[in-house]
Amino acid sequence: MKAQLILLLAIIFVGFTFAGMNLKSHTLKINLHEDGSINIEEKYVVSMDNEVDVVNYNKAGEINTFSAWAHALNSSDVKIHIDTSKVDVENVEINPQPVKTTLSGKYVGDVLVSYDIAKGEELFQKKMLKPRVYVYSLNPDVLNYPKTKNGNLILNRDKVLMIVLPEGSEIVDVNPFPNNLQKVELPTKADMIYWNDIILVSFRLKVMVEESIPQEISQYFGRLISSVSNLLSEGDGQLLVGIAIFLGAAYLYIITTFHGGRYGANKNRSRTS
Repeated sequence: MKAQLILLLAIIFVGFTFAGMNLKSHTLKINLHEDGSINIEEKYVVSMDNEVDVVNYNKAGEINTFSAWAHALNSSDVKIHIDTSKVDVENVEINPQPVKTTLSGKYVGDVLVSYDIAKGEELFQKKMLKPRVYVYSLNPDVLNYPKTKNGNLILNRDKVLMIVLPEGSEIVDVNPFPNNLQKVELPTKADMIYWNDIILVSFRLKVMVEESIPQEISQYFGRLISSVSNLLSEGDGQLLVGIAIFLGAAYLYIITTFHGGRYGANKNRSRTS
């Protein structure tokens, strides 16, 4: 009888100690920038029942690898939610945040993951519609979520897929409609959209983005300066050096004009009107 009581207490203690830390929710945030570059942020919200869970959370944070967090949370879902066999990612960082105490007396910690997509077109295919206007088409095959038998992505209740778009973007095609953009007439402007608790049947997204004039000028002179630099590396003399200096000066002049001259004055007038 005594041995059975000890075993029962041990089971209760083990359950109290290790069962309390779990993955509460996950958000995948895709940031599409005006120049087509993409960086991604993932947020894992971890809930804990007691101080022992907090100790285990901090121990996982000391090792701070995907496998360490997956083991600590007993979850295979702690990973990069982009298929790295199809897309190259770089600058991966895992940043566990300090544990906070909720009003109910429980503990919560956020594990933040960030990384860049080396080639943005692997996630969003880019096509020029006209000068300075591009259409970006999402490639859903590279999103690393569970799928139905028909290949449709599954977002459970604790999963959020968020896409942040450049300012002034227009959504020209989307299916299914995002949670925050229900049954509006397309095209429609949006800076952020998200899906949650849904099966993404026939998932597609097309966004039209118009680059700003300073951005276009920056890219144009960037290409020119890069070309001249390549020629200079081949040793073609002082003439090319002069051309490079001229292009650099012209670039600085135009950017200054747009930011501090008429462009800046127009922005100031719009603020004061």
